[in-house]
Amino acid sequence: MHNPRLSGMAGVAIAALATAVPVTAQTLDYSGSLNYSTGEYFLAERSASLFFSNALGLSAGRFRLSASIPLILQSSPWLFYTSSASGGGGTAGSMTGTGSEVSVDTATQQQIGIGDPMLFAGVELFGGPLAPVSLRLMGNLKVPLGDVERGFSTGAWDYSAGLSLSGVLGETLLFADVAYWIFGDPPGIVYRDPIAYSAGFGRPLAGGKLGLMAAIYGYTEVIEGVAPPVQASLSISYLIGWNRSLMGGVSFGLTDSSPDIAFSLGWSFALTRAR
Repeated sequence: MHNPRLSGMAGVAIAALATAVPVTAQTLDYSGSLNYSTGEYFLAERSASLFFSNALGLSAGRFRLSASIPLILQSSPWLFYTSSASGGGGTAGSMTGTGSEVSVDTATQQQIGIGDPMLFAGVELFGGPLAPVSLRLMGNLKVPLGDVERGFSTGAWDYSAGLSLSGVLGETLLFADVAYWIFGDPPGIVYRDPIAYSAGFGRPLAGGKLGLMAAIYGYTEVIEGVAPPVQASLSISYLIGWNRSLMGGVSFGLTDSSPDIAFSLGWSFALTRAR
């Protein structure tokens, strides 16, 4: 299984090392990401996937809303896509994004198409971008609008609720996310409802223009008897200005249900200035 969502999450955290939008600000922003992954996923033949996501986000005070839709290109007929590991979102000038889980399904076809849209909502319970510690309540909803027959949707609704905790220790940013997911079952497969988790740290470089992030993320058991996906990631972010940023990263699978390796490129910019 592959979850490129960490690419966006890492960018959020890295950007927060060097810049922050006031908690009273209201901004509309766009973010995108391009993720390439390859792995065998228990199969004899290697599969490769390209995932292009576009998202619009609105930050207002302590609230954050975003919506994203992916374009998927897969090189083998054995993959289909479900929802991301945990909540996306962020602030203007930071990277945001959503991702997908890849599961084995020998009935799907080699295709290019639109995947399921993802909706995200979050609220700061306390703290904020300028606080040493902050806690966010977050939720995700995956809408099953993708083509099931061509392998771009399970045809089922997925949703989650969770918490995101972050803090600054000196110049080091620490974060941990946890979310409980309820997965809809596609035909012929029974999913457990897993807990998604991630944890990592980041450091600013070059006077705050660059940021380096290391993280680990995964699920508890999704399919009975199958080791759940777990990945480790290393990312770097570049802040072009208060409202623009770029991010690139690489992740490595630690279990057979994860891609062997995945590369990501992300970008974000504000469409309106904070007020």
